[in-house]
Amino acid sequence: MTPMRRKDREMDEAFALSLLANCAYATLSMSDGAGNPYAVPVSPVMEGNVVYIHCAVAGKKLELLARCPRVCLSCVGRTKVLEADYSMAYESAIALGVATLVEDAEERRHALRLICEKYAPTAMDGFDAYLAGQFAHTAVIRVDITSISGKCNNRFDG
Repeated sequence: MTPMRRKDREMDEAFALSLLANCAYATLSMSDGAGNPYAVPVSPVMEGNVVYIHCAVAGKKLELLARCPRVCLSCVGRTKVLEADYSMAYESAIALGVATLVEDAEERRHALRLICEKYAPTAMDGFDAYLAGQFAHTAVIRVDITSISGKCNNRFDG
């Protein structure tokens, strides 16, 4: 990854991993291999240095990833407009990685459980029944992170 210009805002890897693990959504950026970008919001969940994302079993995301599996995930944590300074306080993380379609049924189930535990923790008693009806219609993308960086302009007080 290119060295960060604003070293005073650079955060460590632990900060960036935590931000990505706890964000409500991230943007997955891809390429068609011919220089055309494509970005889409996703609901990520992390386990170690792996990010799981769910999607439909067919569509543009999967077509692009089959052609060019290198991806970028970006997310933003807290933000606060600093009007008087014409600036913004923020937390952000950018992860580069390689995406693959999860073929193994057990890994897919595990990833979907992780996603539901993050986004619907109080509804897990219905997970198995829901999954039984949706499993055939839901794909899982695994992103193995190759590098990650974090940035923070943390003037949230005052």
